[in-house]
Amino acid sequence: MLGPDCVDNARMEIYDGVKFETVFAHKRPPVAAASDELVAWVHRFVACGLASAGEDASGNLSLRLDDGFLITPTHVPMSSLESDDLVHVLEAGERVTVIGTREPSSEVRLHAALYDARPDIHAIFHGHEDSIVARGASLGVATTAREVSYGSPELAELAVEVGKAHDVFVLHSHGFVALGRTADEAGAAALGALHAVREGSGS
Repeated sequence: MLGPDCVDNARMEIYDGVKFETVFAHKRPPVAAASDELVAWVHRFVACGLASAGEDASGNLSLRLDDGFLITPTHVPMSSLESDDLVHVLEAGERVTVIGTREPSSEVRLHAALYDARPDIHAIFHGHEDSIVARGASLGVATTAREVSYGSPELAELAVEVGKAHDVFVLHSHGFVALGRTADEAGAAALGALHAVREGSGS
């Protein structure tokens, strides 16, 4: 499924910590049947250069659960991510209530807002890949109106504006988001965007 065109081209970002308070309802690894599936897709994202492998861990993936959602942690190398590193988000606002041993992704409020706005989706894959960000709009990929800082309520609001009508879109000068009813659907949408920009650029 990955093919030879999957290369390490993930965008590197300066990480400045999460912008919310994390409340641990239970400080233990989450128990969720979807954990292995999510970890497998994290590793695919790294293999295709859609998320970084290093400690900056740019990119974040989540799956909806009956009570909240399962998401990748912040500042953990995605190439070595295991199911015990995942975080079960119970509530996301000014405070983010979780089950887990790690802090959730700095973009947890973006995921929460999209799940609220799109009850039909069960997977959100947010990645960083330069060619998608740079050339997506010219190839017809929907793009948010302006650049705002990562992890902010403003970024979540802009994502919802575009994400209500599009399953794949670019966060202006930041990254991209792929939505799906399943993990495989979100993953296929992300890989489709990658292939489209590479074909469009002749690479």
